[in-house]
Formats: sequence, structure tokens, C-alpha cells
Amino acid sequence: MKNKKVIYIVLLIVAIAGIIGLIVFFNGATENRDKIANTEVNLGNKVTTNTVAEKKQTTNTETKGTTITQQSDGTLYTVENGLEKVDIVIGDNLFDTQLSDINLNFSTYEGKTIEIEGMYMINAPYTFVGRYSTSNLCQYCPQGYSYFEYEWKGEKIPNLIDEIQWLKIKGILTQGSDEYGEYYYIDAKSIEVMNERGQDTVNN
Repeated sequence: MKNKKVIYIVLLIVAIAGIIGLIVFFNGATENRDKIANTEVNLGNKVTTNTVAEKKQTTNTETKGTTITQQSDGTLYTVENGLEKVDIVIGDNLFDTQLSDINLNFSTYEGKTIEIEGMYMINAPYTFVGRYSTSNLCQYCPQGYSYFEYEWKGEKIPNLIDEIQWLKIKGILTQGSDEYGEYYYIDAKSIEVMNERGQDTVNN
């Protein structure tokens, strides 16, 4: 009887190890990038300025001319004349749900223009727009957060403080690749640093 229990325990351990192995094997680069960004070092020592983003930007050979416009609700940074037509607006309602769907079904969204509001977040060397979350639907975010990566290729970079500035970003949903594989991001054509902060916690 004891031998049967030992065999069952061994089989259970092997099955669990196999499942974990499959999950690790099939994880995409978006998760790998966020895991690296979300190490204890980065989470424990919040970057308070965009110094890392500036360093990353100076090495980017594709920097583009930037127009800066003072608006009634904030300061607008624009490249390539910005974007007038928007396909998807992600606001307070279904914030988590929409980002989760984009991650799961990216081929449906690729190339579409998105407008999203949220806090500026940095996990060096990546930049994100997002909010605090009570539903935790984001597949690649640490608990309590929901965000999406964006890349800014303008020659002028807003001076931003992690989790302080409120941004409205318009850009094109794009698939990129780096040493970790393929990942998804917003190719930002405009960033508006808003004068007023929006709803910083979402629950769906």
C-alpha cells in the first residue's frame, strides 16, 4: 500500500513538472521582456525619471522630428503629423479586458490605430502606459497592474516620472522582435502629457 502511494506521488510530481515545462516553453517574448523588466531590482527601485528611456532613445537611429503643442488639457508631443483617425479607444471601462484581448488575438488588431490613457510606467529599458488593476487580467503584468508597452521615436522626449504623469497615447499596434523573440507594442505617433490625472485603478 505504501509503495502505491509513493508511485502516485512520483507520478503527480512528474505531471506537474511536465505542465510547468510546457508553460515555460510556450511563453512568448512579450512575457519574457516583461519578466526581465519586472525583476526584484527594477520593482524595488522605481526609476523616477526617463533617464533610461533617454539613453535608449539616443541609440535609436530612427528618431523623428517632434512637434510640441501646448493644449488646454496638456502638452502634446507629435511625430509624423500625428494620427487623426483612431480605430480603438481604451478608456476606463474594460481597460484590462481590451488589453488582454489584444495580447491573445494580436493578428486581429495588428496595424490598427489605438488611443489609450494611463500612467507612464517604466521598467528599464521598456516604457509602458497603464493603470493599477484589481482584476489582474493582463497576462504579462505583475499583480496589481495592467499596462501595454509603447515605443516613442521622437527626437524630443517628454520629461516623465514613473507612475506620476498621466498620458494619452495614440499609435499603431505593431509586432516587433528582439533577442527574446516577437513582442507587441504601440508605435506611438503622439504622446499627450495630461494636466489632470484620470482614473488610475481599473477593475475590468
